[in-house]
Amino acid sequence: MTVVAVDREGYAWVGMTSGVVVIDPATARAREVPAMKGTSVLSLLEDVEGNHWIGTESSGLHILRRPLFRGVPALAESPTTAVVQTKDGAMWIGTRDNGLYRIRDGVVDQPVASRSLTSAVILCLQPAPDGGLWVGTPDGLNKVTATNAVRRITTLNGLPDDYIRSLAVSTDGSLWVGTQHGLDHIQGEQHRVFTSIDGLGGDLIGAILADATTRGSAPAVWVATSGGLSRIAEDGAVRTFTKADGLTSLIVTALARDNAGRLWAANRDGAIAVFDEQRFLTLFTMNPRSSEERTIQSLTFDHKGSLWVHMDRGIDRIRAVQIDRCLQHSPCALQSEWLTSYGRADGLHNDEAVATAMGLPWLTPQGELWFPTRAGVAIADIANLREDNKGPPVAIEQVLVDDTPVDVQNHVPEIPYGHRRISIEYAGLDFVSPSSVHYRCRLVDFDRDWQMVGNRRSVTYTNLSPGLYTFHVQARTTDGNWGAAETTIQLRILRPFYRHWWFVALIAVLVCAFLGGIYLLRLRVLHQRFNAVLAERNRMAREIHDTLTQDFVSTCLQLDIVAQQLKRGQVEKAIEQVQRARRYVTEGLAEARQSIWELRTSNTREPLPNQLAHLTERETFASIRPHLDVQGSYRPLSPRAEREILRLANEALVNIVRHANSREAKLTLTYSADALMLTVEDRGTGFDMEDAANKEGHFGLMGMKERASVMDGNLEVTSIVGQGTTVRLRVPLDALSEQRGPR
Repeated sequence: MTVVAVDREGYAWVGMTSGVVVIDPATARAREVPAMKGTSVLSLLEDVEGNHWIGTESSGLHILRRPLFRGVPALAESPTTAVVQTKDGAMWIGTRDNGLYRIRDGVVDQPVASRSLTSAVILCLQPAPDGGLWVGTPDGLNKVTATNAVRRITTLNGLPDDYIRSLAVSTDGSLWVGTQHGLDHIQGEQHRVFTSIDGLGGDLIGAILADATTRGSAPAVWVATSGGLSRIAEDGAVRTFTKADGLTSLIVTALARDNAGRLWAANRDGAIAVFDEQRFLTLFTMNPRSSEERTIQSLTFDHKGSLWVHMDRGIDRIRAVQIDRCLQHSPCALQSEWLTSYGRADGLHNDEAVATAMGLPWLTPQGELWFPTRAGVAIADIANLREDNKGPPVAIEQVLVDDTPVDVQNHVPEIPYGHRRISIEYAGLDFVSPSSVHYRCRLVDFDRDWQMVGNRRSVTYTNLSPGLYTFHVQARTTDGNWGAAETTIQLRILRPFYRHWWFVALIAVLVCAFLGGIYLLRLRVLHQRFNAVLAERNRMAREIHDTLTQDFVSTCLQLDIVAQQLKRGQVEKAIEQVQRARRYVTEGLAEARQSIWELRTSNTREPLPNQLAHLTERETFASIRPHLDVQGSYRPLSPRAEREILRLANEALVNIVRHANSREAKLTLTYSADALMLTVEDRGTGFDMEDAANKEGHFGLMGMKERASVMDGNLEVTSIVGQGTTVRLRVPLDALSEQRGPR
């Protein structure tokens, strides 16, 4: 002996130089572990999952795990169809080709010869109350007594058909036999046959459940037929339930009673329903593992209230707590975490049922559930079923961004925006049966709830928005629950430059600036239009002042002279003055027409010096005898500029006539290299500049200054009382060019 260890169940494990021996604390019997025979053992350890690790001297490290399912080696090659237990505790196994086998005290034998039965093909079994065994075959019914004697029952004895599909025994000892052509109720030697004529849904009989009760009702027999599920009461009354009563299909493939006495029925489409005294209520539907549809062969409730579902391919278990939840909130979608599916990792060598048989499992008082399969029997040790509530820990193996690994161990990875695919690979640290580990994951701020991914060890996300994400993953074993512990990692998807606050602020500023610029430009255009309208109004006011007003004033003066001459009787002189006044009016009209014409066209009649010469020759200014002096080389100006200069000169001469009391005036027009200068001088009385500026109702000086500003010119007026007045205008020639013209 090299080492001794006691496991959680009190078994003593003794390591020796020749193997391992396990001592049962109840019986003190020792049994050798065959797998370690002849091996020198150095150390023993039981982990948290109940697995035994054995360190050896020459063959390394071994792990021993008690599988949930075990088989019977002697029957490993025999497709089994039915399993029952008789009153003496013996297990009877019906096979597809080799008749009956019996297992008692661990010994497998064939106490009943196959040739003594109606057929070696066993379709169904049912223990008899007297310790015997009922055996259904394709060629008739057999009664095997406690002494292994066989009595055959066929259509010659009253059966409606020899093909026996199902059997059920009532508490009164009577037998219900399902055949292809009706249901036979055998009491002693009496046969009563029920068919569709008697109210059954159909003559083809499937599963039978005897003495099934509901709350407040007497025991009844439930029979699955080809036309619905029929119930036969104690008085023989028959009622058939169909789709109108809640069944999703007329074909019911399995029947069962739970620990509370409720009736459960499985339909051919995989729906599982419970009977609520009046109708059937579908709680959930079994989801197929693949695209192929699976048919439920049997339903069995264990002593813990869990539901075992044996299908034509697969064995699943639904936990009692989930069934109770569905009963309270029906119907409910069957979640993958509620369902435990068993496979080879759990010791199940074959999970397929034989197609020609009902394939009913058997629950023993010892807490074992025996399933018939195509490779012998599969025995589930339900009493020692491991309920792992923690679940194995999960390790994040790697994170791939567009198939490129990134480091997530030491920091939160920052992933630039634009990567299309992020894959996260993980693994549950269950070293006994890694393939049976199931996972669920959740990406916070992306997934609303946990996503069930089965045994898939990676998950992929595409087109994630910028932000910080936390990935959670949990694992559970086949027998376990989702653990409270979970593994998390964080990922950060960076924002593109156009989704940062500063870029949004910049765009907002640019938009505001653009809109502000458009607004200011609009204001500028409106301001320019207003200035243009105002300038035109001022120009027209000046035109009226310098043309019509002056002519009207001259006409008024002439008319005053005419009036005085008429008073004196000087008629001829008066007529002469009237003709002169008429000429002034004619000239005024010509000036008005010229102004209107200049509004429509930019053409001018004569150069500026000639127009000034004509101005000085007007009789209006005959009293001051204006003298014109032109200096420098003549340069053509824009018609509008010449008109403004001519009007300014006219206004200056009119002021001399009106106010200066001068007998002469001089006009000097000078063309220099860069400017044009006009000087108007008189030797009259002069005036006070401050008094003239404050005088109301006189706009001559104001109009002259406005004309000068229009041409970007400079106007200077100097006057000395008693010595005369000088008006000087200086305008840059580039402001008076024909292309540009005055503003």
